[in-house]
Amino acid sequence: MKIACAKRRSAIGYARRDLQEAFRALEDGRIAFGSWERLFLSAAIDQFRDRNFQLAATSAQRVFSEHQRQPFAGHFTQEKSLADLRAEYEEVALGERG
Repeated sequence: MKIACAKRRSAIGYARRDLQEAFRALEDGRIAFGSWERLFLSAAIDQFRDRNFQLAATSAQRVFSEHQRQPFAGHFTQEKSLADLRAEYEEVALGERG
């Protein structure tokens, strides 16, 4: 049981770290905030909310893989800004602490 709890805490920590790094890179302007970044952050937040922390970390890391992307062909029904996504993440992360 202790090992499972430690692994879960570690996964949460990785997810938090990777999401924070992605937000910092986007907020600092080191990476442009576009459709792919919006998609990856939205996925990471949803996965974090669903307590799938390993996938959340992976989705957040994808923000940094911009050189491997095809042009974005999709569209969003609701355009969320970087600030909207940050606020959503903070709300979800706060709930995970409680």
